[in-house]
Amino acid sequence: MHYWVREKSGSAAEIDYVIELKGRVIPVEVKAGKSGRLRSLQQFAKEKKCSVVLRFNDDLSFILTIDQNDSSFQLISLPYTWLEKFRVCLTTTHFKVMSESVNI
Repeated sequence: MHYWVREKSGSAAEIDYVIELKGRVIPVEVKAGKSGRLRSLQQFAKEKKCSVVLRFNDDLSFILTIDQNDSSFQLISLPYTWLEKFRVCLTTTHFKVMSESVNI
């Protein structure tokens, strides 16, 4: 698990966690409240050509397609109370099987 900071002058973009799953790079953001801008996630998804991004926050779970000028990605938003379960899943073979069935 890694994190990302955009090293461009005048840029404050950062991603809390970056994971690699089945050869794909997936950015993960953790937000304390229900709202929050997705600028860093959008910037990262565009630069790295991500098809899926994850966000944990204080809201219900949902999946949303975000269309940008020349690309799009799936935003999977999950309650941050699931973050520990997600961490455990990343360390088990069960997650590997589950991710293959979901086609991540």
